[in-house]
Amino acid sequence: MVSRIALCRSLLVAHCALVALPAHAQEKADESLQLEEIIVTAQKRAENVQDVPINVTVLTGDQLADQGVQALSDIALKTPGLYYSESPEAAEIKVRNIGSSSGNPSFEQSVGLFVDGVYTGRERSFQAILLDVARVEVLKGPQSLLFGKNTTAGAISITTADPTDRFEGSVTGLYGKDDEYELTGVLSGPLSDKLSARLALRATQAPKYMKNRASGRDEPEDQSVAARLKLRYEGDGYNLNFKGEYSRKNQDGGAFQMFNVTAADTALFKTFDTKFEGVLDHNRTADAALLPGNKEFNNNEAYGLALTADVDIGSWTLTSITAYNSLDYSQGQDVDFSAAAPFAISLFNDQGYEGYSQEVRLASQTGGTLEWLLGAFYLDSRLKDG
Repeated sequence: MVSRIALCRSLLVAHCALVALPAHAQEKADESLQLEEIIVTAQKRAENVQDVPINVTVLTGDQLADQGVQALSDIALKTPGLYYSESPEAAEIKVRNIGSSSGNPSFEQSVGLFVDGVYTGRERSFQAILLDVARVEVLKGPQSLLFGKNTTAGAISITTADPTDRFEGSVTGLYGKDDEYELTGVLSGPLSDKLSARLALRATQAPKYMKNRASGRDEPEDQSVAARLKLRYEGDGYNLNFKGEYSRKNQDGGAFQMFNVTAADTALFKTFDTKFEGVLDHNRTADAALLPGNKEFNNNEAYGLALTADVDIGSWTLTSITAYNSLDYSQGQDVDFSAAAPFAISLFNDQGYEGYSQEVRLASQTGGTLEWLLGAFYLDSRLKDG
């Protein structure tokens, strides 16, 4: 009888152990399957992306760094429904195949670009490199209720990294063949009990991948630099955030060239030159001789200043964003991409953009029975001679 009771107890203990092991493993599995909380500002306030009734794709700063994303063209490759294409004349941005044509540089895009809550609608702004980004949100569908003008197709909201409460810094770089390089540096930390700062810098040069058979030069030489300084002051019941940034992107030389002439090209060329034999003579003067400096180029230079204030008023939050943006760009392009003298057509564009904006919002707390947001937005923008 004693041995039988002991045997039963042993079987009971073994059974409990077998039951406990799967339960413990299940708890570990559940913990590993839990999704990390992603905070977005798709509705002009910080919320969990799962609580936002908007079709939004989010890429975090860590994801951008791990995947080597440096520009919006890279983000389009990773975002379903987002289309981005750069032509010799301009860039074209579409969401769900809806967007503005790049053929008229006077038009702003139907996909609005917002950097730290500040609007810019010029397609040239989409060509800037991404620097020290905390999060990119791609909002699909009309967003005019919360984001205002020129968001018929959608909006792209970029949030840059904020100053930190403790010192941190990083330096990354690479060097490749054909003088390709990239150097990025970030330094962040407190300056006093209430004031902190963050400085980010980046310089890049892309490899020259094509020989201009008319000039003999390797092209294009594509260089860019970007810098941003952010300051944050945390007071009693309010926060002040200042941002100043600068970026420049210079492309020296053309990115397109005609190497082979088809029968259709020959027929078209003969309408201008009956002696054309279907062979491009690259020893002849190229079309770029009509451009300043006798070569193609594409240059962008941008400045930006912004002051954001968040003030607690009881259970409400008052937000003010005051901003200034300036963009200058010039471009010289060989339109037919060849050294054929009959066409000798070139595109020269030299323009600028300047914009002042003021946004004021009063928002209730989230999570209540009734949530509301009241705001006003003013924008004064104009095109100018470059």
